[in-house]
Amino acid sequence: MPSPAAILTLAPDSAPPAERKTILQVATSYACDRETRELGEDYAELKKIERAYRLLERRLTRSALNLEARRSISTVTEFNLLLADARHDASWGATLSLAKDAAEEARVIKIARTFAPR
Repeated sequence: MPSPAAILTLAPDSAPPAERKTILQVATSYACDRETRELGEDYAELKKIERAYRLLERRLTRSALNLEARRSISTVTEFNLLLADARHDASWGATLSLAKDAAEEARVIKIARTFAPR
């Protein structure tokens, strides 16, 4: 006898898979160069990365307060400092600022696109 999971998977009357919705960022101004358009289209994704970095930074800072061993505390603190140094060395702030300006100049808009299941 097949498992309940296999029965649900193999059942012919099961519901079709849900449609996937994707948001595309598209530049609408072609009065600017290609690099500006591409950087502007990347801005939304760069903002998500910035939020993830800030969240990781806060969690590292808070976790150091809950640790007991000196080795653990120093490792978490060192990792947090190295992460900040890597962010600075990568010119993250400047890139994010340029992307924001490029998004405004290229007049980037969101387009929702739904993909039907196959």
